[in-house]
Amino acid sequence: MITGEPKVEITKSYIGYSPPLDLAASIQLLIRYVPPQYLTGLKRITLTNSSGLSHEERREKTWSGRKRVRVADALAFYQRGNPTSPARIELFVDNICNSWPTQLLRIPLLRHCVLANTLYHEIGHHIHEAVQPEHAEREAIADRWTRKLTTGFVKKRYWYLLPIAFVMTMVFRATKLLWRRPSAKLD
Repeated sequence: MITGEPKVEITKSYIGYSPPLDLAASIQLLIRYVPPQYLTGLKRITLTNSSGLSHEERREKTWSGRKRVRVADALAFYQRGNPTSPARIELFVDNICNSWPTQLLRIPLLRHCVLANTLYHEIGHHIHEAVQPEHAEREAIADRWTRKLTTGFVKKRYWYLLPIAFVMTMVFRATKLLWRRPSAKLD
């Protein structure tokens, strides 16, 4: 690890749950592709399960866009830092894994994209809160950071798939245009 680079600790804290996949290595990989200045002040990412929350924690609510949802139903949440405790992220592995078939999550590219969507969204909240505050809707800012960080990750990690994706996009667009054209009437 480069000297001066923020060290984000990844911990596992499962209670009565055994995840179908070990996602800690994938989370560590995704963290390596985040520019270090965006991780300043973020000390821990905990992989846990929502069913392990206490009764009070399960009933707590958090904001998701413009609505409040139960923490137990969320995929993850960001807890900003304060003078007594550093910023942290909790990922609810059971909710993430239940959202996708396990067989698909065994494919590294898909697993990384699914995890990036959740992890980078929460890191987006951290960037907005601690690194680059903006005056805009919180979820929109986090979504923008999700797209930016995920695009950077895919371009660096899976660069060799970009030409294939480009060709597939062009074929899709051409097919879409062909289906839009009105067909000539036969007499």
